[in-house]
Amino acid sequence: MLRYLLIFLLLAPGIFSQDVISSDLHIRTCIDTTDCKASNELAWLFYDESKNEFYLKVDLSYYKDTTRKTNADWLRDLADSTFYFKGAFPKEKFPPPEPNKSASYRVNGKLFLNGIWNNQTVQVSILVAENNFLDLSSKSSSYDQYKVNFGFSFLPVDHKIQSKPHHLTKPIFVAVALGRINLLRRGMEPLLGEAYDYR
Repeated sequence: MLRYLLIFLLLAPGIFSQDVISSDLHIRTCIDTTDCKASNELAWLFYDESKNEFYLKVDLSYYKDTTRKTNADWLRDLADSTFYFKGAFPKEKFPPPEPNKSASYRVNGKLFLNGIWNNQTVQVSILVAENNFLDLSSKSSSYDQYKVNFGFSFLPVDHKIQSKPHHLTKPIFVAVALGRINLLRRGMEPLLGEAYDYR
């Protein structure tokens, strides 16, 4: 019995990483009045029941490798920073688990980018997707039935990235469409880095 327990503990980190579901992120800005660039990248949404907090994590380190192709070279200005959004969201605000139910909220939180935290308000819409009721796996959670849409904008100067090579000055728009929520389980806190404990 002890041997099986040890095997589970060794495999647990891999199990957690496989269970985390990514969401599509749309990020866009304009370099000048005619050159607007956008890119669809991966993001991760988490909900922590113990803290009643909602998190977005975006890892842009992919762009540190300058040989990678992208339709938005300006994202290389952000490649040295993971960015996070976190905001208070009581679980009672989730809509009833009935097909096609939805709810919208303004969530006041914090945005972290380039080592700087700033206040950020996000418009969040949560809907219940009917097809998710078919997921009866043991790894599923009550949040698998929800899809999340939200978007927000911020200014490069607020996070001191305006002096980087692309000299970004126009608002940067970030949006997630039909995002999937990962329930933050015990042992997954390191996935959120310093955002988990920041106040």
